[in-house]
Amino acid sequence: MDLDPAVRQLLDTHLPARRPPFEVGPLRVGHSAGTRLLGGAPQAVAGVDGFTVAADPRWRTPQLAVRRYRPHTQARAAIVWLHGGGWVTGSLDSFDPLARAMAVATGRQVLLVDYRLSPEVRFPAAIEDSVAAFVAIAARAEALDIDAGRIAIGGDSAGAHLAIAATRWLAREGLARPAAQLLAYPVADARMQSASFRRYAEGYFLSAAQMAWFWCQFLPDGLMVDGAAVGIDHPDVSPVFASDLAGLPPTWIVTAECDILRDEGVALLAALRQAGVTAEHHEVPRMIHGFLRMLAPLPQAGATLAAMAAWLDGQVPRQGR
Repeated sequence: MDLDPAVRQLLDTHLPARRPPFEVGPLRVGHSAGTRLLGGAPQAVAGVDGFTVAADPRWRTPQLAVRRYRPHTQARAAIVWLHGGGWVTGSLDSFDPLARAMAVATGRQVLLVDYRLSPEVRFPAAIEDSVAAFVAIAARAEALDIDAGRIAIGGDSAGAHLAIAATRWLAREGLARPAAQLLAYPVADARMQSASFRRYAEGYFLSAAQMAWFWCQFLPDGLMVDGAAVGIDHPDVSPVFASDLAGLPPTWIVTAECDILRDEGVALLAALRQAGVTAEHHEVPRMIHGFLRMLAPLPQAGATLAAMAAWLDGQVPRQGR
């Protein structure tokens, strides 16, 4: 597949292929370095602040940090964002440029959650953190000057996996739910057998070998849920198999054409539509996985945020009608 010329140049210069053996420390350092290289100058916003979510025994979560970006002082709609990075890398700092750009593009507050990473903790800890954070943000919406009925949830890559899992858990527990979901190149099928997974297995930034390694860090040996052994088709692992998608909020899915996860996103889109969920697909031609963070060299990143904003405005208006 022909890549966008700017992407090809990035792969040939600044994004060398990563090959086994993979190590947590160097990957985290490389992820942070990528932000400095590709994120561009931070976009100005009206304010950036932070707060903590208290430890919650119900969800077995510790105290969690949340960083908030306000595009302007009148912004009362919000997006709770769960960052990508294979559940292993990523931080509040490494996603700062994307959070700023998202706040400016959408005109909404963006709340970036610092969930726990693997392998220090494993499945389902990051899902529990995501649920606890959303519940806490919704509960204190008035204090945060947020309209509780206009909170979307979203994430990129592994963060998108956490977002849809969190939305399903919230629905199952009868708790406050997001008004919309924003899923960017989601991880959705742990079987790793799709056509795109084979087609783009090597040479397109996120490789098949690296994705397999990420899954090994996230999932414990002898996968257990509530004390029972489960397979990789468990819906909290592979949401394409979830039977409880009906009633989930309107969902926007973006995929990159030259991404091993492209077909997983399309399969998740089909599953949502089959369940009666309003879902829209936005595919970006000739792009690779993770392109939203590449704001400086790739205009498609900003254009995709603009498309996200337009769709979100149609589903969840920024102001009351």
